Amino acid sequence: MKNFLYFIVLTFFLASCSKDNSQPPRNDSGINIHFTHSVNGENFEELDPSCCGLPHKNAAGQDYSVMLLKYIISDIKLYKESGDHLTVKDMHFIDLDNSRSTSINLDSDEYEFVAISFTMGLKNENNSSYQYINYNDTFEGAMAWPEMMGGGYHYMKMEGKFDNDSTFYNTHTGALAMSGMDRMDHSHDVYLDLIPSNSSESLHVSINMEINNWYNNPVYTLVSDGIMGNMQAQMNLQANCNDVFSASVR
Repeated sequence: MKNFLYFIVLTFFLASCSKDNSQPPRNDSGINIHFTHSVNGENFEELDPSCCGLPHKNAAGQDYSVMLLKYIISDIKLYKESGDHLTVKDMHFIDLDNSRSTSINLDSDEYEFVAISFTMGLKNENNSSYQYINYNDTFEGAMAWPEMMGGGYHYMKMEGKFDNDSTFYNTHTGALAMSGMDRMDHSHDVYLDLIPSNSSESLHVSINMEINNWYNNPVYTLVSDGIMGNMQAQMNLQANCNDVFSASVR
């Protein structure tokens, strides 16, 4: 009996500590925006485990893995053909380690939208320290940008190994303040056309991030040094964002 009770307690403890990878409920009578990810066109649904090599190759010819991916999009809007828009959400945090963060469900009786726009990251006016401290339990600790570099929040954290099993990269993007200069805004506005939905009851939009395109145009070479204070790296990644996102209607 004692062993049985121990098993029950242990099972409950492990369940409570496990990450939440349950899928959010699909909104079949409203608007659903789902964020997907790919590498070289192949679906990327789960982070690469640390044990299993370097499965991806970038334009610089480097083999790499993706073991962490967290990012912010903000000012999400859907547009009608008339130009009128619906604001979906001011800010959304996507953590690939939590599948529930990859969807936004919105009750709406409007579905005839022809485009979607958002900002990758945060504009300076929406990016001050502690502004989103109540977003959730993990956001502040995960995404805070150092005060000495301008404060506010990271736009993205992508981390993994490259070239070999013991060399790590940190693709961290955000606004950057240099000595004697105003804070540089490295966010990027994204506008994507949509094929109008024929449904009169729902709209399902997929926004895909092609991970490899962060490193393609201009070609960006992964380094083991941190790039949070590297303005040229921040500018290159901002430019590469032109080709990172695509949209489709399901």
